[in-house]
Amino acid sequence: MQALRPSRWRALLEGCRVVLTFAEQVESRQTMEAWLELAGADDARRRAIAATLCGAARQALEQIGYEERPEPSFLKRWIVLVGRK
Repeated sequence: MQALRPSRWRALLEGCRVVLTFAEQVESRQTMEAWLELAGADDARRRAIAATLCGAARQALEQIGYEERPEPSFLKRWIVLVGRK
């Protein structure tokens, strides 16, 4: 999986000659627990994710909007683009 920045999405669409008429970036905070539950993560996967987060560079954690308190969470981001060809 790869996360693309909004500017990259815009460039991809513009490269296909799509004229953007609307763009909005949306963010919502997602707790790690809710995300892991939704994904059906077993205990081994949960431990692996926790270990990865513990060893992650601060810059990487900042990019996902990770916060440890009040409970571990990250920012879920998506972009809505509307255009015409």
